[in-house]
Amino acid sequence: MRNAQKWLTDQISGEYMDKDEIIEKVLSQCVIDYVEKELSGEIPPPYNDEFVPEINLEWNKFHEELRDIYENFKILIPKLEEEIENEYNVSKTINLRYKLQSLEDISYEWAVRNRGFLWT
Repeated sequence: MRNAQKWLTDQISGEYMDKDEIIEKVLSQCVIDYVEKELSGEIPPPYNDEFVPEINLEWNKFHEELRDIYENFKILIPKLEEEIENEYNVSKTINLRYKLQSLEDISYEWAVRNRGFLWT
């Protein structure tokens, strides 16, 4: 039996990772894969189904937040990680690490809370 989620096995194979690092990688890659593969890189415009308005609110809120979380995982978190790697001032590094941790916490928590929307 082959795993249909090859994108995931590509992300976590080949090198040792602690469990928390695997969880972080899985969560971030779920969001990135959903946007880039399932949505073809385009977050849809707001839904307007007159027969089920409560679904409109849920999906529209999800897609609005998805834009920010995708940007966090794809652009902002890697950028902060690179800045930390290249920073030699201890106080700046501490400040950058705090920003990174805060952004990661928000993004990972969002991915867990919204995992039901990320089906493929």
